[in-house]
Amino acid sequence: GWRPRAHPLPVAGAFAQGAAATALATRLLAAENHDLFRGVVGEEVVVCLGDDPPWVDGAVFIGADPQAPQLYMPTWIEPDVPPTILAAALAARHPGPLLLVPETRQRISLGAARPIHGPRLRAWLEARRP
Repeated sequence: GWRPRAHPLPVAGAFAQGAAATALATRLLAAENHDLFRGVVGEEVVVCLGDDPPWVDGAVFIGADPQAPQLYMPTWIEPDVPPTILAAALAARHPGPLLLVPETRQRISLGAARPIHGPRLRAWLEARRP
């Protein structure tokens, strides 16, 4: 299970799905500093890693737990088991950095995160247009 954190994690990125993912990708492309971020995209998902990510309605700020720096999660909640134990349990099946999205029970590998590349992100947006 998950519970609220006494103190939120420092923001290390943002996660968005569906329409919010499209909005986040659009904001990233418009940002002059988009090359300072790393990212991962999927069919309906955008994850942006870096300090001070752009905000869009529906996005979730994420952070890395200091006890398990390979484990990213929403900044305001924490697992009800020690993060080190959770990270160790997940490491065998999911090596490398991992984003946990408790609301949807998603586990997103961040090992493939690369610097944001404008033409690739534009192509992803174009592919989503009806």
